[in-house]
Amino acid sequence: MTEIIVTTPDQLQTTIEAAVSKAFEAYTKKNTVPENIENDNLTIEEAAAFLNDNGCKISVQTIYTKKSQGEIPYRKIGPRLVFSKKELLTWLERQTTSSVRIQAESASDLAKSAKNQD
Repeated sequence: MTEIIVTTPDQLQTTIEAAVSKAFEAYTKKNTVPENIENDNLTIEEAAAFLNDNGCKISVQTIYTKKSQGEIPYRKIGPRLVFSKKELLTWLERQTTSSVRIQAESASDLAKSAKNQD
């Protein structure tokens, strides 16, 4: 059986405000990053500065591109896009290792090519 509740406009407004306030507090609490986790996390601007400080010249736009292509580690915490310092350093090491490996392979190929010409 449906129950009909009679209320005044002021009571209805107060009830709605309380419900919205409660829902907003729950949402905010759910999407707040704990203090100990936030120390390692960077915004995209901070990530660009961090990578630049560590020898990787990269812009915010390039990070967005690499993020969308799945080439750089990131997380979303609630609506926020965050980057871990530790994961960025690991990623940077892999990028550097890859470049060194490519250069070594190119040098090896060049040496083989020169040897074949003799």
